[in-house]
Amino acid sequence: MSDLFTEIILEEAKNPANYGVLANTTFKQIGHNPSCGDTIQVTLQLDEKNGTITDLKWTGEGCSISMATMSLLSTAVIGKGIADTLKLTKADLLKLLDLPEIAPGRIKCLMIGLGAVQDILKTLPKA
Repeated sequence: MSDLFTEIILEEAKNPANYGVLANTTFKQIGHNPSCGDTIQVTLQLDEKNGTITDLKWTGEGCSISMATMSLLSTAVIGKGIADTLKLTKADLLKLLDLPEIAPGRIKCLMIGLGAVQDILKTLPKA
């Protein structure tokens, strides 16, 4: 693991963006990684007419990778289209972290937040 990666992860985990809970939202999802105990709760607001995420907050407890990834992801998807967010992958998260790869045992840590966001979006009625 590079020093730059370690610095990004530690800074994002220590000072996460968009940490908290949105009031008056009907969109909430909890992601849990039973293998390590990470838990993330996502609340978001949508402009369904325009197909965009207008706000997102999250809370959680877990390793620095899951917390840092959710911090960066939350910033990346606000204002993003629902369809584009549903297309995000592990590779996109690795780019957010400026990381070429991650150990196989840490993939669930990386993906937990994206899974919660996409689970919400998958429940929306198709336009």
